[in-house]
Amino acid sequence: MLRLSVISDEVSQDPFKVMDFARRFRLKHVEIRTAWDLQPQDLTSRAKDLRELLSSNGLRVCAIASPVFKADLSNEAEYVQHLEILRRVSALAGTLGTSLIRVFAFWRSGEYETNAAAIQDRFRKAIDIAEDEGIVLCLENEPATFLTNGGDVSDFVKRLGSRSVKVVWDPGNDIMDPDGEMPYPDGYCKVRGLIAHVHLKDGVRSVRGGQAEFVPIGDGEVNLVGQMAALMEDGFGGCVSLETHWRPSGKLSESQISTPGGTGFSGEGMVASEICMRNLQELLRTARQFTGNGGAKRSRRRRV
Repeated sequence: MLRLSVISDEVSQDPFKVMDFARRFRLKHVEIRTAWDLQPQDLTSRAKDLRELLSSNGLRVCAIASPVFKADLSNEAEYVQHLEILRRVSALAGTLGTSLIRVFAFWRSGEYETNAAAIQDRFRKAIDIAEDEGIVLCLENEPATFLTNGGDVSDFVKRLGSRSVKVVWDPGNDIMDPDGEMPYPDGYCKVRGLIAHVHLKDGVRSVRGGQAEFVPIGDGEVNLVGQMAALMEDGFGGCVSLETHWRPSGKLSESQISTPGGTGFSGEGMVASEICMRNLQELLRTARQFTGNGGAKRSRRRRV
């Protein structure tokens, strides 16, 4: 069964407010990114407090949304720093009871095909850490990195050929793909069978000025009903985390989107995520109606 979750700082920097949000929407899982204005690699000092808070609210952590390898591919100092970040978030994951750590494939500064070998070489030490720590590196398709879409992230995970590397599939990010991949069914078909975790957001490609932007769940161009129905029909038993990335009073900046976290990012997050979670739960109910009877249909866009 598909299990809904939410990324913590899409709601608030205050874990108590995140717990309240999860209770009201009857969630059993949350995904940890930033909390108390601390990056996940800096939460180790408060990990036990966070674990006790989660446990007392009947919640489990499904994944750690780390910033690992959102870095310059050619910068050796940054590379070493991010390996240390990986070690620290691995310790956090152990304390919080999850094995899934979201990672990236370096800031895009050229074509994926011409840089794939260098990226693969950079991942060798990360895979060693993952194997030693018993964690799974979950690579996300992210248009600001070399792996902009389902095709690229699938190709790279297969190149690595490690049981410690899987995919975080984000169809909302695929709307922002510079190559124009269609998230569902095209992108999803390429990553099918490689997915350990899912992020859900919504967006539109055709907006004023030609720039894509994120919108409330159900108001965009991502076929979320079809996507969720396909996940269920394929037997995906993991969590799908709401990653709102939309705010009622205005757009998040490019910097906030590429490196999310902190009070500025979480402002209006509660209101935005309440709207998006209500919409997402309704779309999930619709998706369940279409499973097992010949496929899923695209839902009407929902207005909020």
